[in-house]
Amino acid sequence: MLNYYDKAINETKNTISKRAKNYRSLVIIVVIIGLGSVIWLLISLSLTSLSNLLLLIPACGLFFLLDTKLLNKWRSNILDTWSTGEIDLFAFNEAVKAIPNLPKNSATAMLSSLPISINMIEEHNISTVTRSMMANTINTSYKLYIQKLIIKLAGISIVVISILLAVFLSSWLPLISLIAVLPLKYLSKQLNASKLAEHKTLYQNNKKETAFDENGFQNLLNYVNWGHISQLEKEKLFRAS
Repeated sequence: MLNYYDKAINETKNTISKRAKNYRSLVIIVVIIGLGSVIWLLISLSLTSLSNLLLLIPACGLFFLLDTKLLNKWRSNILDTWSTGEIDLFAFNEAVKAIPNLPKNSATAMLSSLPISINMIEEHNISTVTRSMMANTINTSYKLYIQKLIIKLAGISIVVISILLAVFLSSWLPLISLIAVLPLKYLSKQLNASKLAEHKTLYQNNKKETAFDENGFQNLLNYVNWGHISQLEKEKLFRAS
């Protein structure tokens, strides 16, 4: 059992370390784009050179997306280990908090996305099928969230590239490509509906299992920070549960 806890704790440390490294990389990219735009302005004496600053928007968006995917991988692995009963999240939470020199705010935010029970007794009473369904619900919510980020980043990138091309070519023709943004919202709705339908089917099948604890499952929902999705998205997800 300790081996699984060691792996989970090491993965948590590595994830926090990678997030810090990625953030430093973002700072470097922001500085390069900012200084590059200013230097170009001084050389060209043209305000159009400042339009390069628009690149900061997709750059920051890409960083946020990659950071979210990194966290999602960590969370998914922790939940997989928890759903099979190899670790208890209550004990894991206490172990992570006890690690010295670990960034407290980062660790707390990461742990808040897990269904951590209020005590060990309550957690030990959670059946494997209930844990599995809870893990699937959380994973589905973050799949929806990442999907939304990808769609938004695609839309923002199209807009920024179109504007930059229009500025540097001194032509409005590149702006025609902005129509490519229109189908993205429809695509997002279709993908969301597909994932919610899969989740609902799994939930209906799990409800037929005698070991599935509906009350326990509903309690676990209250232990998770759902701030990554809107109230409407949360209602749709919970209705599918």
